[in-house]
Amino acid sequence: MDPEDRITDMMQALTANDMNKVAAYLTDDFTCQTGHTKLNKRDFLGVMGGLMSALQPRAFNLYDAQTNGSQVQFTAKLDGTFVNALQVPIANNPSAKPNNQDLDVPESRWTYTLNGDKVSSILIADTPGGNLADIFKQLGVTVNL
Repeated sequence: MDPEDRITDMMQALTANDMNKVAAYLTDDFTCQTGHTKLNKRDFLGVMGGLMSALQPRAFNLYDAQTNGSQVQFTAKLDGTFVNALQVPIANNPSAKPNNQDLDVPESRWTYTLNGDKVSSILIADTPGGNLADIFKQLGVTVNL
């Protein structure tokens, strides 16, 4: 599988909230940097799993792929409606009740770094309104990351 297909498959698993499949794509020392927040593998899976469970319908739309060596970049756009309770299992965050808020996140550039056939890091470009803290704020949820 080529790198772009590998990332697309991983993000489809993320959209489907199949965190076991997503985890299989990540190195043990994986990190995700978004705004001022840096998440390790366990926290990334927990935060994204909580977010994907809370949003229905949900979609990660990826386009404009560019590959340069071990890095793959996509422009990404997340859409969904906050209809299920949100659990973010890090930093003692309480459960948040759904409010039927539609998510309107600006597209942002995601850079995936591969180590062999696994993703070792994701860097989400600091797009105003597009990092994880902004997403939670838009949903009306205060989350400690």
